[in-house]
Amino acid sequence: MLRSPPGSEQQLFGLAFDYAQTELTQRTRLGPFLWLYRNKEFHIACKRVHGFVDKFVARALEYRRAHRAGELKGIEKEKGKYIFANELALATDDPMQIRAELLNILLAGRDTTAGLLSNTFFVLARRPDIWAKLQNEVDQLEGRRPDYETLRNMKYLKHVLNECKSPSTFI
Repeated sequence: MLRSPPGSEQQLFGLAFDYAQTELTQRTRLGPFLWLYRNKEFHIACKRVHGFVDKFVARALEYRRAHRAGELKGIEKEKGKYIFANELALATDDPMQIRAELLNILLAGRDTTAGLLSNTFFVLARRPDIWAKLQNEVDQLEGRRPDYETLRNMKYLKHVLNECKSPSTFI
């Protein structure tokens, strides 16, 4: 979504998702008085989010149908890919449940990543020794963009991120 051009479906989904999440916090605070509060923009944002995710749900349900009919050649398994939506569809054929599970994973993944990055920058701003050591490890890449395997092999980076899950160990 970060590389999506302005106005693209992915970018509009991201904006709608952010807005809906913020609005849900407001709605929770209202508690029993929620019935007094109406926000048309919130309902539009929810429709956009649901519409975007429902495309993936439909694809997963098609996978389920093809899997049950024995029409799959196992391409996903051959490549070693694990597609969460497809696995959900094999467990249930309820599109609402699949949508809810996908949104739940998206929300949880985004929030935990944001928390980890915030804690990491908090620590790096206060510990120049850790910053220097981490910068030294990154300099070993010599300007190359790291791939997944390279990132996995960056031991000091891995240790910093693991420790930043609970930053009190550095402070």
